[in-house]
Amino acid sequence: DSHRNIISMLAIIAKSDGVISQQEIDIIDSFFIDVLKLNEQERREYIKIFSNAKTSSISFETHCKQFYKHNKSNTNLLKGVLELIVVTAFADGQLTAEEEILINEAIEIFGIENQTYKSYKEKNKEYTNNQYENTEEYYFNVLGLDSSASYNEIKIAYKKLSSQYHPDKVAHLGSRLREVAEEEMKKINEAYEYFKKI
Repeated sequence: DSHRNIISMLAIIAKSDGVISQQEIDIIDSFFIDVLKLNEQERREYIKIFSNAKTSSISFETHCKQFYKHNKSNTNLLKGVLELIVVTAFADGQLTAEEEILINEAIEIFGIENQTYKSYKEKNKEYTNNQYENTEEYYFNVLGLDSSASYNEIKIAYKKLSSQYHPDKVAHLGSRLREVAEEEMKKINEAYEYFKKI
């Protein structure tokens, strides 16, 4: 069911930075009500699917591929869902390394670009030499943690991200995603090195 795949993708992207924010919940809820036009009973059912997807072992890539398989001829729907994924990832104002990889998986599988994400990447390039790059806040964000995280939590986040998003793990999705993974792994390693020195 396409709706189930959309909800599951949104759940995975929302929880990927470790915490599901109120902004993310609002975006997803307005999608339930305004776009899917769900009644209260259906909405409750979809909230259940959303909650289960947060702990499910089914990967983002699997949901993405299933959704694409059933909707590949509907470019507008693909564009709309991709935009929703990007907007949900952006809800807290920052993108973590994991969110970047997931967005790029969706772009790769759907075979379409996303303007919001493209603009973000271009803007981000301008700031690359900005000193924000070297601040603690930046590195916490890369690892999807908040500034109260302990060294042990940093280590766990680092291990999880490096095993999940090692360039070899995503290579089957094409060279573009491998490049993105290499770029993100560089940030993840830098963040870990930074905290090791503290």
